Amino acid sequence: MPPLHPILPSFYPPLQKKRKRRRRKKGEERINRKFSISQMSAISKRRIKEKLNKEIRQVQLKVEERKKGSSLKKLRREAKVPAVFYGKGEKNLNLTLYMAELEKYLNLGEVIFYYFYWKKEKKWVIIKEKECQRDSVNDLLLHVDLFKIGSTITVDVPLVYEGDREAKGIIMGGVLQRLKEKVTVKSTPKNMPARIIVDVRKMKLGQSLRIRDIKQSNYSIQHATMLPIVSIIIPRALRSQENKKEEKTA
Repeated sequence: MPPLHPILPSFYPPLQKKRKRRRRKKGEERINRKFSISQMSAISKRRIKEKLNKEIRQVQLKVEERKKGSSLKKLRREAKVPAVFYGKGEKNLNLTLYMAELEKYLNLGEVIFYYFYWKKEKKWVIIKEKECQRDSVNDLLLHVDLFKIGSTITVDVPLVYEGDREAKGIIMGGVLQRLKEKVTVKSTPKNMPARIIVDVRKMKLGQSLRIRDIKQSNYSIQHATMLPIVSIIIPRALRSQENKKEEKTA
C-alpha cells in the first residue's frame, strides 16, 4: 500500500529515525514531536537555498514519459505528478515528475530554473505557480505545466520586505501593510532576480512605497509605476490621540 502522506517520508528522512528513539523515552515524546517538523523544515530549506546559491538556481528534474490513457490517480498514489512540457516550435510532451523532489523547491518562494534531459537533449524550463493545480483540501500538487525558457521570460517574482521592525513609522505605533507579495517581471534568464528586496526602514507614518521606488536593473516590472506595494497605516487609537492633542492645543 502507498504511504498515507506521500511527501513526508522522503522530504523528512531524519524524522523517521528519531521516532524509534522517542518511543523508548515516554516523558520526552510529546515535547520533541511539537518542534521536530518545524525544525526539520527550516534546516532543509536552508540547505536547499545554499545548494541553489552554488548552482545559480539551476535544478535538474527527473522525468519519465507518461503514456496516453495512463491512470492519473494511480500516479498520484505513487507520489508522482503528471506534467506537460510546452515549447515554441516543439511538440508537447506528457511527462511524470516526482512530487517530493518538486515540492521542496516550489515551497522556497524563489524563481528557479529547471532542466531535464529528453533523448539526450537538455531542455530548460520554468514552472509558474499560477499554472500549478493543487488539491483544495490537502494542497498537494495535481498537475504542473513546464514552459520552455526563451530569450526573454515573464515570471512572478516574490517581494521580500526588510527592516520592518526598524521602520520609523512602526516604532511610532504604525502597522505595516503589505499590498503586494509578488510582481510580474520581464527579463532575460541571466538577469532574472530570484527575489526583489524592498527596504522599509525609512518609511514614516502614513507613507507608502510604489513600483517606481524599486530599483530596476536589467529587468522591467510589468506594473504601473504608481501602484503601491507597501504602506504604514496609522491605527485608530493613534489617530484619536492625535485629535485629542489638537483639540487641547486649539
